[in-house]
Amino acid sequence: MVKDHGYTYICGCGTVTDRRDDKIFRLGYGDSVDKWLPLMKSSDQLDREGAAQALGWLAKTKEDKDKAVPVLIEALSDNAMEVRRDSAESLGRIGDSRAKESLERVAKDDKDDWVREVAEESVGLIEVKIASDKLANGDKTAIAEFSKALDHKWFLVRRTAVEFLAKGGSEAVEPLITALKNDDSEVRSNAAKILAEIGDKQALEPLKSALADEKDEDVKKALSEAIEKLGK
Repeated sequence: MVKDHGYTYICGCGTVTDRRDDKIFRLGYGDSVDKWLPLMKSSDQLDREGAAQALGWLAKTKEDKDKAVPVLIEALSDNAMEVRRDSAESLGRIGDSRAKESLERVAKDDKDDWVREVAEESVGLIEVKIASDKLANGDKTAIAEFSKALDHKWFLVRRTAVEFLAKGGSEAVEPLITALKNDDSEVRSNAAKILAEIGDKQALEPLKSALADEKDEDVKKALSEAIEKLGK
């Protein structure tokens, strides 16, 4: 409850302090996929929006994904733009390949620009997750798919691709070196850190070159630390 403003849904866990008596309320700790799923059928748009958002954070296990993904896919056709947008975003967060075809359709055909953009981003996130699963199973051809993801128009896809490349070992060094020139500072910074963890000496000179051209102070720090670590 928010004084003078009615109520709001909180997706996730947190606390609220009542300033009148400093009493603390814990919210969201009992949330589950089963709790939110029925609200996806509500006639209240705010119910459906809240549920579409929450399911993206709560569906972690295979059982929960099996429940949430089909419902979120169906909600991509909701009359409310906000519900379609939130459903598309949650499907990207879950990363289940079953949603890829439906999201591709939405990215192409939805009447709202925002929904199309979110769906396009979510397709990219799912493709990165598919490539990650391949890599985890020893399929090194996935590295080429990561290289493609590092050129994606949406920065979140690029950031996610870099994070998954940490599992690629020496095979990931080349695309990570390329990522040192990415437009997004977090991508550049994470690429430097992962190269240091992999420990392949061939990354040393590209790291030094990147440091000479870098303007962002946080990225400079990551590059310097990576150079120092590899130098040892």
